[in-house]
Amino acid sequence: MTPEKFMYLVVFSICVALLLVAAGGEVWDRVGPKLKNLKERFDSKVSDLLDL
Repeated sequence: MTPEKFMYLVVFSICVALLLVAAGGEVWDRVGPKLKNLKERFDSKVSDLLDL
């Protein structure tokens, strides 16, 4: 990963975090469980790949 791409990623992450904070808790209450579900599915896929 190039330094430029890394900087874009950092700036993008900060913007998303600020938007979530500005939007308040109700958005996070809706999005949080979906993100957790996605992470659990991703983790299970990774562990399946590692088992192969």
